[in-house]
Amino acid sequence: MFPSNEIESFYQEFKRGAWVCSDLIAIAPLCEAWILSLDDLTPSGFTHLPLNPEPSQPRYSADRMLFAMSLALSIPSERTGEIFSKHFQYMQDFSRDIGGRILEMGVRLNVSTDHSPIDVLKAFKCIEQDAVFVACRCYAVDPRELRQDAFIWDDLDVFLKTLPTASKDARDITLSMIASVHEPEGTAIYQHFVNTQKDEANLFRAKIYNLRHRLLGDYTRDIGWIIERGEKFATLIPGKFAEFRAVPLEPALEVFNKPSFADKLHQDIEHLIKNFFHRTDEALRNTANANQADIASRAFMDAGVSPETIITLAVLNRSAEDPVVGLPLAMGEYAAMGHIDQDFYAEVYRRYLADFTPAQIIDKCFREETFQAAYKLTGNKEILAACNGRVRDTCFGNDLGL
Repeated sequence: MFPSNEIESFYQEFKRGAWVCSDLIAIAPLCEAWILSLDDLTPSGFTHLPLNPEPSQPRYSADRMLFAMSLALSIPSERTGEIFSKHFQYMQDFSRDIGGRILEMGVRLNVSTDHSPIDVLKAFKCIEQDAVFVACRCYAVDPRELRQDAFIWDDLDVFLKTLPTASKDARDITLSMIASVHEPEGTAIYQHFVNTQKDEANLFRAKIYNLRHRLLGDYTRDIGWIIERGEKFATLIPGKFAEFRAVPLEPALEVFNKPSFADKLHQDIEHLIKNFFHRTDEALRNTANANQADIASRAFMDAGVSPETIITLAVLNRSAEDPVVGLPLAMGEYAAMGHIDQDFYAEVYRRYLADFTPAQIIDKCFREETFQAAYKLTGNKEILAACNGRVRDTCFGNDLGL
């Protein structure tokens, strides 16, 4: 039996599946106080406690201890960190069992309450850094989700506990996350990590990279968050996918319209061109934001970046020291692209071909696919007339949407 009738009664209800959330919330502090009163939670240490109805049932004792520990952790308090400090070995040995029990409780709480009382972020405020990964298993959450939750709530102390010990890795991860949110300036995390011109330059690189991926939908779950600045409520909850507010795409694109864009671009031109225009796997992409991609492409070129520079650095992945590519290679590369890539780079190539006459373009088209691509970009009838019959038929079919 438990030393408390209230804990014993709730344990019996829990085993029958007949427990209610209000009782769990009430009993959890009693379990916490009892757990903290114990000195040894190893099997040899707690088998002598009055937990066994019969000495022949030691596993019953282990189940009760697991129940009490899970319940103590389920409603985090200012003393949650003491539990991990005092009983770390037990937590480490039984972390996944505890996590399974808390997950079970969390599923019921998520259904029964508007805001779950299992606020994982609150628990980690008082857990030491060396216990973070064990605590993540106990709370059945991924360490990266903990980091994200701390970031969204601008909890610098917890956020720092989730970072790698290598300072460069920690800084790179953080700058990428800062670049993913709308208006991060003024947050504690921003002020802690963005202190130099180099930090600002790296942050701008990450912002441009993230915008490219958000535009094309390669992977958007971690892009476009809004920092929570209101009253705190639990968002990292065992058994529930964390959902954060996201900023619409249009405000995120305002970076291309700011007067400072051209200056920042020319201070780091090669990296920024490659960050936005790099080639990716078409299978991961969607084309819903094609118009916005064209707007962003024009912003680069209106800021003074030549289309041949974009083609050389990004499409062909060359360095700034290499000579810019000529028309045959540039058009050959475009013709070899899939339709999604052709749509993404179309604005750049249209600007590029505007500097050539139709006769010059025709002279450098050596394959049917190149003629077809040149006509698709320009709509020029002279180029169409220079194509063979098969290419003309294909072009006419494309014009008609066939």
